[in-house]
Amino acid sequence: MFDKIKNFFSGFVLFFQYGDVARSFTTAYTTYPGLDDADLLRVWIRPLLTDASSLSSLTRTKVDDMIVYAAVRKTELHGAQ
Repeated sequence: MFDKIKNFFSGFVLFFQYGDVARSFTTAYTTYPGLDDADLLRVWIRPLLTDASSLSSLTRTKVDDMIVYAAVRKTELHGAQ
């Protein structure tokens, strides 16, 4: 019972601590450029990947960190061409 209460308040604190990240995701959702223009899509997704990297750094696993890093790297490589 106390673990559930502790988890609830931990989640509540994290929500306020990372509220700017959540706001960034919701703002980005409303400005989605579509799939027609790859360059606009890359520009749109880069800030989201930055936010995802800050969230993935909260976990103990390295898999999510590596996935975000690979996605950021992929957008940088394709953006340079």
